Amino acid sequence: FATRDLEKAKKFYSEVLRCEEGRSGSTWVDYNFFGHQLTIQFVSSKQVMTPNYFHPKTMFPANHFGVILEWEKWHGLKDKLLEEKIAFVVEPQKVFPGETGEQMTLMIKDDDGHFIEFKSFENIESVFKK
Repeated sequence: FATRDLEKAKKFYSEVLRCEEGRSGSTWVDYNFFGHQLTIQFVSSKQVMTPNYFHPKTMFPANHFGVILEWEKWHGLKDKLLEEKIAFVVEPQKVFPGETGEQMTLMIKDDDGHFIEFKSFENIESVFKK
C-alpha cells in the first residue's frame, strides 16, 4: 500500500508493531507482517489516497486489513499499543461472547490512514465456523 512518508511508516511497522523488515529499496520496503508479506511504497503527496467508507450502524471501516494472532501474542500487542499510547479505532474487546466465533479484537490506524485489525480466538477452530 501507499505511504507519503516512508521513514515514518518504517518506524511504525518496525518499532510499534515489531514487524521484521525484509527487502527494500529507496522508495519501498517489505515487512514480515505476522507471517505475511506487507509491501509499503512511497507515493508523492500529489497522489490521491483512497477514501474509506464506514458501516452506518457500527462505524467499522470497510477498507481495512488484519491478521489473526495467537492468544498470548494478541494480548502482548495490545499491551504494547497501550504503552505506546496508540489510539484505538476499535477498543480492545471481546466480540460475539458465548457464540461461535467468539474473539478478541482491536483496530488501529497507521499514520497514512490505513486501518489494521488484530484478532485472536481462544478456540482457533472457530475462525471459519458458521
